[in-house]
Amino acid sequence: MAKVLMLVLLAFTGFLPQQAEATIPELKVELLVPPDGPVTMVVSGSVVNSGGSPIKSVVFPVIPREAHRKYRVSEAFPEPAGGEQKYTVEILSNTSGFRDSVAVVFKQEIPPGSSEQFKFKVIVFAYRRNVKIGVLEGEKFYLSYEFFCPNASVDSVLIKVILPEGYIAKQIVEALPVYFPTPNRTALNIWSGEMTIEWSFSKLAPGQRISVSASVVASESSRVPMLAVVAVLIVGGGASVAAVAFMRARRRARLPKINSMDLLTNDERAILRVILDAGGSMLQKELPEATGLSKAKVSRVLKVLEEKGLVVKKPQGKTNIIVLSKSVAGLFQEPS
Repeated sequence: MAKVLMLVLLAFTGFLPQQAEATIPELKVELLVPPDGPVTMVVSGSVVNSGGSPIKSVVFPVIPREAHRKYRVSEAFPEPAGGEQKYTVEILSNTSGFRDSVAVVFKQEIPPGSSEQFKFKVIVFAYRRNVKIGVLEGEKFYLSYEFFCPNASVDSVLIKVILPEGYIAKQIVEALPVYFPTPNRTALNIWSGEMTIEWSFSKLAPGQRISVSASVVASESSRVPMLAVVAVLIVGGGASVAAVAFMRARRRARLPKINSMDLLTNDERAILRVILDAGGSMLQKELPEATGLSKAKVSRVLKVLEEKGLVVKKPQGKTNIIVLSKSVAGLFQEPS
């Protein structure tokens, strides 16, 4: 049975008393989930008072009450630490609907028609035993993100998920149902060994629930020792509630393997041959001259070769080093 790691990371104001005069035009949240230890979350944005009464604080629920009992907020503090901010950050336990919340308390109330910026870091500690996050070739992972809109309307929501260095995805498919509304746009980009997935939403009602998810199949043939997930959420027009689950699937899904040169284009074969002759690895910036292809053409072909699991891009300075997979050498062997 596959082990499951669930991380309930972030939730914003969805179950709190309505404070319609407080809006957050753009909220940015960065989540870092290491293979072991606590989850680090950095939240930044600005609070706009569009009503007639002063605003003293904004509360960010972090861990829903129904979440596993071993998840708690261990630290919360302004960023940068030790700097002079116009607010303090406090941990609140057992708030409405949530086990732990974080309050941004402004030293001076925000008057009507004014705004204040904020930035804080939260450490979410989870007791995890016998759980190791790793990637095997063909192994499937589920990434699921769920949101509840705040006690104010939300003009637009952009969700951007960036997988870590060393994790190369072969494909993205829908893993779990996406609740109303349907995303306006879903985009996938694989570039320099990094995969980015984006979802966008608009005109959401207070308390409305949305959910996005994806199934990712890894392409590397060896276990990645250090796996982290960085998620960036930008919420326009208000705050939002988010709970993040990262789960390992119960079974593996393998993509078809390339076992013949006939399945490759001339450009793909040319790039693979040049890298093979160079010893199995080569800087990407050297490939245009070595192959006679343009930089743009090389980039497009490398992206396809990555998706086929034949090469891996590893950032090196301002370029990438391209490494062949072990299966490539066999493609160029003459039949006996």
